[in-house]
Amino acid sequence: MTADFFHKNIACSLRKQFGLTVFEALVAVSISATLLGALMQELRTLVRTATDSRIRLTTQLQAQSIIDMVVPEFRMIGNGVPFKQSNFQIDETTLSNPAIAEPILTSVSNATRISFRINETGDTYIVTSDFNPATGDTVSLTNVSKIAPGNHIFITNSTVGDDDGFFGIVESVNSAFNQVTFVSSSKVFSPGGIFSTGSLLEVVPIVTYNSPDNWSGITRDSGNGSILLVPNSKFTVSYLKSDGSIITLPLVGTVDDPLHSSSLLNVRALRFAVSVRSSTPLSSGELYTSTVTQDVAIRNFNYNY
Repeated sequence: MTADFFHKNIACSLRKQFGLTVFEALVAVSISATLLGALMQELRTLVRTATDSRIRLTTQLQAQSIIDMVVPEFRMIGNGVPFKQSNFQIDETTLSNPAIAEPILTSVSNATRISFRINETGDTYIVTSDFNPATGDTVSLTNVSKIAPGNHIFITNSTVGDDDGFFGIVESVNSAFNQVTFVSSSKVFSPGGIFSTGSLLEVVPIVTYNSPDNWSGITRDSGNGSILLVPNSKFTVSYLKSDGSIITLPLVGTVDDPLHSSSLLNVRALRFAVSVRSSTPLSSGELYTSTVTQDVAIRNFNYNY
């Protein structure tokens, strides 16, 4: 029996058992490997695309979340500050501290930091007996349940038809008699102002948003320490006039006539641009940055915008 005959019998035996020859099996395996390789390449592409989409979406949502949190506060800047009272206006020279009535603190606010006064809770307290800040440091109220030492306080007598304002820092609170005593040296008030029964008191802290240049993240501080909003974030804020034009910084508190072009009184709205950078790179190796911008009218400035 020759070798050729033996090999032919083997091939025939394989064909009968498996339906194909060794050569055909090798070809089939090669084709399968090629198809599998192409499929794996396509799968890797789909995974990269899905991962990039997730990174982009997460970053965009983080930027939008900052906008959604900050914008309502910007809209209510100055809430609780009686800066519309004729004897307690911005840059009122009869006050011992003319800047105390500024709803936005011009001395520290710029494109990457904004400090403003706002009644965060919306709580108000009614004065229950006449308060003369020139002769006393203690005011009586309907209740003092949410007032604490160190709080910044404003009082307006607009509710009883007068035009005065008061600022003071709380020294102590007497819950038994619903009384608040102010640090005497902190008081700033309209000369001759009396805050009769029915005047309104509000707790108005200074809130500061800060944007470090190093992408360490936007922070918020209302007097109890800085809180990081989102890591790898920063912002810019522009101060807009009624026609939408951007005010040249620095802001000034002056109300001189003619009005200074950068006066706080020219501000009608803010343009807030938030950028967030992804913590994970895209498949290209680059970090993705999402920027969201929104214009916010300041309601308490009482202008149409």
